Amino acid sequence: MTRRTKLLVGGTAGVLGLVVLFLVEERIRGQLSLASWKRAMAARGEPMEVAALDPALRIRGARVFLPAQLPALLSLPGRTVSGEPVTPRQLPPGKEAVLWGPAGWAGHPNPTHACAVFSLNFAPSRARVPELRAWLTNAPLVVQLDYAQPWDLQFPHLTPLKNLSQVLRLATVMALLEGKPAEALENLLASRALVDSLLHEGVLVSQLVRMSLGQVALGDVWQALEADDWTDVQLAALQTAWQEPSFLAGTVDALRMERAAYLAQHAHGRPTRSELREALALVPPFDRDGQDSPLAGSDTVMNWLGPLQHRGAAFRRFVFAELWRFAWSSQDARFYGRSVQALADAANAACTHRDVRAAPANPKGVNAGIPALAVPAEFERPNAYNRLRFWFATFSLSAHERALQKALAVDGYAELARTAIALKRYRLRHGEWPTNLAALVPAFAATPPRDWVDGQPLRYRRNADGGFTLYSVGADGRDDGGDARPPEGEGRSFLQGRDWVWPQRATDADVRAAQAGWFGPGNPGSASRVGADVRQAK
Repeated sequence: MTRRTKLLVGGTAGVLGLVVLFLVEERIRGQLSLASWKRAMAARGEPMEVAALDPALRIRGARVFLPAQLPALLSLPGRTVSGEPVTPRQLPPGKEAVLWGPAGWAGHPNPTHACAVFSLNFAPSRARVPELRAWLTNAPLVVQLDYAQPWDLQFPHLTPLKNLSQVLRLATVMALLEGKPAEALENLLASRALVDSLLHEGVLVSQLVRMSLGQVALGDVWQALEADDWTDVQLAALQTAWQEPSFLAGTVDALRMERAAYLAQHAHGRPTRSELREALALVPPFDRDGQDSPLAGSDTVMNWLGPLQHRGAAFRRFVFAELWRFAWSSQDARFYGRSVQALADAANAACTHRDVRAAPANPKGVNAGIPALAVPAEFERPNAYNRLRFWFATFSLSAHERALQKALAVDGYAELARTAIALKRYRLRHGEWPTNLAALVPAFAATPPRDWVDGQPLRYRRNADGGFTLYSVGADGRDDGGDARPPEGEGRSFLQGRDWVWPQRATDADVRAAQAGWFGPGNPGSASRVGADVRQAK
């Protein structure tokens, strides 16, 4: 062996030795820092164990069900046929149609007959509603999930709960149509209880479903407030049911459980090599398509991955998975735990004060209307090295942050609903809308309704047409005068508007215009399709 070869071999061995020492040092540093952080959290009294957070063990008097039990328990005798009342999809943003009125069957060739056909077909499901209402409101409900196996969780109960939400919605519409406010109120309270059936479920997917159930239930509240047969006692009961914000709180509990489950799995060597490589297959530039992405960016450390395309993806996943598991998995777990704690602290502060400004300052400079989510400095400065060692945490945290943002918006929607109920009560007593929201205090609200985004009172004004405009400044924190239109593109969702506006009643002209753009050949709600159902029912 020549001297030059010896020097080359020795130099290579030296470099490899330094790399090995660096990786060993990173592993030890991660294990020590993770243990230190866990001790600090224990001293703070922060629950970090799955058992301490399991709702089946900590909620007294709860009825505990397994996920597989609910589909049979909540089975309904068939779904409704086409022709059920549906809001036209082309209504202007910020407008809603009264489904229990003529607009509910707008465009049908024979609205009266279509309503009768729907009522007949819906009758079997409606007959079960009293039983299901009693079941929902009897005692707290907890679905027992195996949080110790987060990778293997199944959710067969979520679809039946969503179906029940739609049945309660339609039952409410029919009760309003028939002038039965007492029955409608029972359905509305059951819908609220249905939303809370997932309150303590410690996974984000369940909380996202819960937010969807909440949006449906709040939409039912809007439908109910368009009726005039209410008493103050009934409206007060509905207002009380929606009094406490809970979507942010439920999401925070889910984040804590997901963190506890992740830390427990990390202690047992999870994710496994195969699970890790499968997860990497979804993350460029390790994905199966081998595409470039922001992960590679323009950093020198990551650019070596760019030229390698599809054939190198499997090799990259294998090599990186082994390096990450050995050197950085503990650092990633600590970063994930710290970040979840920061998100939880920020969301709890916003929930407690009903003001996102109460949360710690956000170093990332996101929109003012989003909770000021304080995150560790490593997340604030996502350089190439941090993206390498914290990739798994960052992959999860982006979903966590989006869930909290949506929870904030739905809690804001609930704040508007509470205020709208108080306004309805005021009008019932005084015969007109108040001139300002301060007039609601103390008879109809303990404090002036607050806009969670900027901490100011919700925006409100009486309109010349006899209605009112009630809104929050929305996600951008800017008052656009109650403009419900999305900043760009199309969309009707409450969450997409420049401001978050409590919907106003669509006019007949609005409904006719929406009908012209919505009912057409092949549409399940088209006049021709519904006409065929009516003829068949005859």
